[in-house]
Amino acid sequence: MSAALFIKTKTIDSLNLPQAMAWLQNQAGPNFAWENPTQNHLMIASGQILEVFSQQAVNFNDLNNLLQQAQQQLGDLSAKELSHLKVVGGVPFNIHQLGAEVWQNLKGGRLWIPHILIERRQNTNYLTLIESNPHQINSHWNKVFHQIQTTSPLKAQQYSLTNVQELALLQYQNSLKIALQKIATGSLKKVVVGRFAVGNLTAVQPAAVWLQLRDSQPDVYHILIQDQQTAFLSATPERLLATQKQHFQTAAVAGTIRRDSNPIIDQQLQQDLLHDYKNLQEQDLVVQWIKTALQKLHLQVSAPITPQIIQTATVQHLYTPIQADGFANPAQVLAQLHPTPALGGLPKAAALNFLKNHESESRGMFGAPIGYLDANNQGEFAVGIRSCLLTPNQIRLFAGSGIINSSKINIETQETHNKL
Repeated sequence: MSAALFIKTKTIDSLNLPQAMAWLQNQAGPNFAWENPTQNHLMIASGQILEVFSQQAVNFNDLNNLLQQAQQQLGDLSAKELSHLKVVGGVPFNIHQLGAEVWQNLKGGRLWIPHILIERRQNTNYLTLIESNPHQINSHWNKVFHQIQTTSPLKAQQYSLTNVQELALLQYQNSLKIALQKIATGSLKKVVVGRFAVGNLTAVQPAAVWLQLRDSQPDVYHILIQDQQTAFLSATPERLLATQKQHFQTAAVAGTIRRDSNPIIDQQLQQDLLHDYKNLQEQDLVVQWIKTALQKLHLQVSAPITPQIIQTATVQHLYTPIQADGFANPAQVLAQLHPTPALGGLPKAAALNFLKNHESESRGMFGAPIGYLDANNQGEFAVGIRSCLLTPNQIRLFAGSGIINSSKINIETQETHNKL
């Protein structure tokens, strides 16, 4: 029988984010920072009280398994306490393929229930501890709170790259050629082919880079997963799934065009994207696939007919919000959605098999679902694009583009170059 666990949650009057991130940077980990685009939900977590132990990649079923195990060990909890019991982390892009060795302890993804969780929801701040010793949990809570309040604030840190090299360019272009051949014969309808780049990196603190991304790239998710010397960072505009009380929200994000500092040109680029046949075709493929995937779970689905625009600091995308209602387990919905054709392809299984055989290396957590699920089945997962992998003195980047029958190899090569 597993040992009993105990949970303590209290509100805290104020939360200084640079102090909290400095505290996180000093923790042994695994560490997690996650904030939604509207900045009304922030989580900072460290340590694991329960996690998945496996030589294989973690998967969405592990979300339910971890929460069930924790509830068994914690006993009866109130609805409020259940909302503070969370699994955090992410699964790899392909749950049937481990990442390259450079990913270290993140190569199979990482899901865990944190020992310590700092959370801001709307305007209320919480500090939660889960421990096995009921006699020490109060003193430990006070100790952690004191550490957070007294740690010197962390300054946002920009990183400097040198010797950036785009990897396996000829292999990437050959993969595009093969993909177009398979699309022409009908074995594929679409596939998102990616490539990688590496560069040398000045010494950085991942938590400080997270703060810099938060300052420089507003209106996106800001994500950090760190284990020892390996850190994954993402500033992504793309939501995979948000779930609350049997209401599900997702989105199709497919077409891409650059931003411009001149507002007139920026607006013209936006109009170009809204009327570009290739991008509109790709967007519609993703929208229809997501709607069908949700309907297979007997959910009632709604979405606007025409796409909107969603912008980041550097690019703008076609964007279609999609909503669904009905009874479904969030882990089941996540498994049904990931990866959408915006990151994988169509048909789903054939596209994943193509990527496994033709991309120069496995993606690891590039494009992975990253977020949280609580014991009330409420949660949110973003798609880990616009991301990088930090290891000592090196950064690893990934970019992909959607290949359909009208794609041109030179244009797709330039698009991925711009993203890298």
